[in-house]
Amino acid sequence: MLTRGSNYIITPFVGSILPDYKFKPSSYEIAEIIRIPLAALMEKDCRREEPLIRLGDQLVVPYVYVYGEKKIIGATARILKQFLEIYSEATGLRLA
Repeated sequence: MLTRGSNYIITPFVGSILPDYKFKPSSYEIAEIIRIPLAALMEKDCRREEPLIRLGDQLVVPYVYVYGEKKIIGATARILKQFLEIYSEATGLRLA
């Protein structure tokens, strides 16, 4: 996933982690860890598409995921959208 503002390339990895795992996030890289049930992310009201914005010569759709008081935006939201589409296709579970 190419970031639009900095041109960094992000390579996401997906895995399964035990619920009681003690994360040690880098404060330089990670603002916080948000625990969101996968089923909640697939709900219709969780994802919003904001008005189109222009980045350079491209129009892009900013995706926003909202869970409670938390918002996921930017590259993380684009990665999450792509993951949920792949997950939905692989499992046969439909995005709401």
